[in-house]
Amino acid sequence: MKKLLLPLVIAVSALSANAATIVLQSGSPAVDFKIAGGSNLPLAGSTVVLGFFRNYTPAMDISLADSNPTVRAFVAANFIPIGTVGADVDYGTSAVANPLTLRPNATTGGTTAAGTIENSNWIAPGGAITANSVQDSGLVRGTKIFLMAYNAPTLDSASQLGIFSATTWTLSTAAAVNTLSMALTQVDSAAEAYRGTQAPGALGLGAIVPEPSTSLMGLLAVLGLVVRRRR
Repeated sequence: MKKLLLPLVIAVSALSANAATIVLQSGSPAVDFKIAGGSNLPLAGSTVVLGFFRNYTPAMDISLADSNPTVRAFVAANFIPIGTVGADVDYGTSAVANPLTLRPNATTGGTTAAGTIENSNWIAPGGAITANSVQDSGLVRGTKIFLMAYNAPTLDSASQLGIFSATTWTLSTAAAVNTLSMALTQVDSAAEAYRGTQAPGALGLGAIVPEPSTSLMGLLAVLGLVVRRRR
């Protein structure tokens, strides 16, 4: 019996290590997402996603706040989503009973977000395994979690983008803790709106400055040609 007990304990421990959970709540009262100008983020067609930035340091904040279209390329190269279709399953999956989604706020008529990412594996840091690094076996404890919201099904087609986090949105380094409870109300300072704005009851997305249109570029080229001829 004793010979069987140790393998059983190891098996149970392994199972619990792969059952970490990240819960996002909208807060009380619920926090709404707003687009630039103050209107509600459209519920239909918009997106919210949790994840982390590869090898994040505060030096990246200026790139996250970029209002130009280049922000899309930076995010695509560095943001690692969790709990989404196609993401590493060791990072967790969106709970069937409580999926991570944008949701209507019945009180304000606005748009908020909530949901659960379950069955993620959290691994201890050590050596090359550092917080915010990409590891095939799971999320590294100490990793800072970010929330992105944008007004389109994909970031490539979005004209509004918000990037938010909070001091408490970090995976616990204590091996006994396997749950991260997050609330939108915990984003309570301007510094925690890495892209966008923070105000009581609302998180504002920031507009992505559109690239000059083909016609505008043509006009500028013509004006440049006229100036050169006058010289």
